[in-house]
Amino acid sequence: ELNKMDYKTKIVLVGFSMGAIIGANYTAKARESCGIVGNLSFSGTLCGQAMLDSTLPSNVHSHQVWQPALAWGLKATVIKPFLHLVLKRGITTKDVEAIGSVNELDSKLVCAYHKYANCS
Repeated sequence: ELNKMDYKTKIVLVGFSMGAIIGANYTAKARESCGIVGNLSFSGTLCGQAMLDSTLPSNVHSHQVWQPALAWGLKATVIKPFLHLVLKRGITTKDVEAIGSVNELDSKLVCAYHKYANCS
């Protein structure tokens, strides 16, 4: 078993985005039995609920700087080419223009498009 081995080499997982999520999840679930001594995650998280709170000091920068820029880019490259389909779902251009963050894009646009009952 790995947890009974004498480790001469220390294993640290490093991941970005989905790789960070997979690595952190594996490390958290396997614990000592996997032989991993640490995990370094960039842009990945096991629990994203706190990231939705724009009032937390750790999220203020995200919501003020990169969320609006990324939302603008996603609207221009993903939504605009399919705007005719979005409009058929009862979402107006004004609704699309009002989206100011990735969180809003998901909760107000993607959820409305797919007619999910609860996206808040």
